[in-house]
Amino acid sequence: MHEYQIFEYYPVTTAQVKAVADDTRHRVSRVHDLVSQVESAHRVAVEAVEGQLEDSVANAPTDTVSTGSAINQTAEFAAACLEYFGTAIAVFNIDSSDPRSVLKLNSAYTIASYDGFGVPSPPTEPGATAADRQRAHDDYLNDYAAARNALLGTLRAEYARLDKELDDSASEIGQMLERGPNNSDVRTLWQAGALPPYAVLVYPSGGLEDLPLPPSVGRELVVYLFAHPDQFSVAEYNQMLTKLDDASLATMLDGYEQALRDAGTLDGDTNDLYREWIWWTLLTGMGPSDVVSRAQQEGVTAGTFDKLEGLEIVRGEDGRPFFLLDGSHDARDVARLTELMNGRQPSLSDGRRDGNDWSYDGPLWFDSDAELVANNGGALIATPEGTLMAAPGPSSIGIPNITDLFSAKGGTTWGEIFVTQGSNDDPQQRLRDIVTEGELNDVELTQLLGHERIHSEQWAALGYARFIYEYLREGTDGCHNRFEEEAGLPEGGYSCQ
Repeated sequence: MHEYQIFEYYPVTTAQVKAVADDTRHRVSRVHDLVSQVESAHRVAVEAVEGQLEDSVANAPTDTVSTGSAINQTAEFAAACLEYFGTAIAVFNIDSSDPRSVLKLNSAYTIASYDGFGVPSPPTEPGATAADRQRAHDDYLNDYAAARNALLGTLRAEYARLDKELDDSASEIGQMLERGPNNSDVRTLWQAGALPPYAVLVYPSGGLEDLPLPPSVGRELVVYLFAHPDQFSVAEYNQMLTKLDDASLATMLDGYEQALRDAGTLDGDTNDLYREWIWWTLLTGMGPSDVVSRAQQEGVTAGTFDKLEGLEIVRGEDGRPFFLLDGSHDARDVARLTELMNGRQPSLSDGRRDGNDWSYDGPLWFDSDAELVANNGGALIATPEGTLMAAPGPSSIGIPNITDLFSAKGGTTWGEIFVTQGSNDDPQQRLRDIVTEGELNDVELTQLLGHERIHSEQWAALGYARFIYEYLREGTDGCHNRFEEEAGLPEGGYSCQ
């Protein structure tokens, strides 16, 4: 069926407009690269004189960085306005339903034309004279013209509305360009899907982090991150990943899983724990090839995390998984797998675990420290650091739980186990509360666990007896104890003058 072109399409296509927008972004990317180089050099210079500059000076961007960022914001904004107008063109030419688009208006006219505009052909009456047939034909032509004109009137009225909407869009975009980048217009362009997936970094004060990711941008972000895994810092990479909706996230995880299969490091069906390992690993800023290398380094297979199946997952404020142990069985393996699950490299910390093996395997017939906690009513939870955190069990007739005798102040690390202070009627709930609240004794939990992990390294380096001897020699004042200083005084909760 030949389509009648009664109504004119907009002469520039959406694809052509997008090509111009993409070219604008490509050109300005050189400015972005230059700014990144200048900012990196600025950071190196600041670090070289660290401690000699006020924080406000050290952290202040250079004029070049500020100017470059402003140019980048303006160019991205202009490109987004072009894409926004490209969307308006697509609505005008193809997509609009009320009023109908040019395509739909022309299609409506074409279909009506092939149907004779609903006017039946004049019947041929037996015995009709030539004059009768002429009158019938004239009546048909009049009815045909009237029906055609009525339809054209309706379609032209719709086209006028459609044309006005496009004009209004052009006026709106023209006003946007006159105003330049501002939070309100940036948010409008973001919600319309006209800004690129990394716009949340280009406009850090634009409030985009509070808005959901448009579906089309979610798909673009997945493709973009796959293609440019090294373009952003880990913090920037993580910020963009957390914008993904569930569907886009699933698509990204599928892509990483396929990359692992293609490399021959994955075979068989995976479970949620395996896919969560991919998630926390890529949050370290890794691209597909890096995740493959990590899987090869750590020997990760589809069944690697089977020992974690059935264990209760307690999540920290940032969503990271901690695994609550059921007794002390497989405590070392669970701790190691928890470190791996959180995107880290337990193969590099196995030496520490070997040096503190008494935490998991007691000498001769004696209980290990993990067994001591569990057998006395306490609870253990594996942390992202690859260590254990313990909560002592209940006291008895006013006497502290035996495990509590091994903790002081806010808690004490013995080998691989950080023992929190205080007896607990429900030690498992105590551990859940610590993890979900994200702090212990007014110290941020992530920092505290890093502090205690360094103590575990000290235990492994010196051995059981020597570490106790050397630590006691340093005295009980943590602010003047080299082991505490090495682990980080603020991170350990020490307020020292």
